[in-house]
Amino acid sequence: MKKKLISAEQCKIGDTVKYCKDGHSELATYEDLEVEDFDTPPKYVLRLHDSENEIKSHKEFVRPIDVPDICDTTLSENQVRTLLNNLSKEELQQLFSRNDHDELYAEFMAWHEKLNHLPMSDMFKLCENGELPN
Repeated sequence: MKKKLISAEQCKIGDTVKYCKDGHSELATYEDLEVEDFDTPPKYVLRLHDSENEIKSHKEFVRPIDVPDICDTTLSENQVRTLLNNLSKEELQQLFSRNDHDELYAEFMAWHEKLNHLPMSDMFKLCENGELPN
């Protein structure tokens, strides 16, 4: 049986929040917090402003609207500089430097092209089944 809670850590019922997932960002109204059991993460119940669709999302995709986001194109240059200045030297190096996975990623993308841009979900299944390098 599903239980519905009426409070959340970062916002209150009725607050406008930002829903950000898969490169998509949209304003939504926080309507409820749904908990199935204590072994499963709760889901935010949101009503999207543009489409009026109801969605259920985990908290990592829900943000208060007043929290700056470096991916938000409405940020001013000064806001971006402030966000970058708050990153450690190590975080900046990770953001802008090559890492150990670049070669594997290049091989993965080469296979993606060879397979006529097979959807990523199918590519990952091929990797999991040992049919592509992982």
